[in-house]
Amino acid sequence: MNKAFTKRKEIVLDENYKIVPDSDSGVILVFNENRIKEKIIKEGGKEINTGLFENYIFTEKLYYPRIAQAFRYYASKVMNTDNNNILDFVSKSEAVYDLIDKIDKEFKQF
Repeated sequence: MNKAFTKRKEIVLDENYKIVPDSDSGVILVFNENRIKEKIIKEGGKEINTGLFENYIFTEKLYYPRIAQAFRYYASKVMNTDNNNILDFVSKSEAVYDLIDKIDKEFKQF
């Protein structure tokens, strides 16, 4: 297990992303997001749209050998999202750098 997880089970990056240990010494960057999809039923080998919608949690797991690599991917995803204006971009940049400082001080990984 990665040394960063001796005192906690996960590192929460934001409401959608977290880093958790894997069974070896690597880490998993986990993305969770609530989504809505149209309910489909199968009848006689055909898929039929019901017109009803249901909530589900979309999950994506990316495996990395080091926390720094997982965090680099997370930072690139956050910085590449649609930025409406320069203030939004600066705000996201500051949040990422604050998180880097927090992880660096707590886990000495970078």
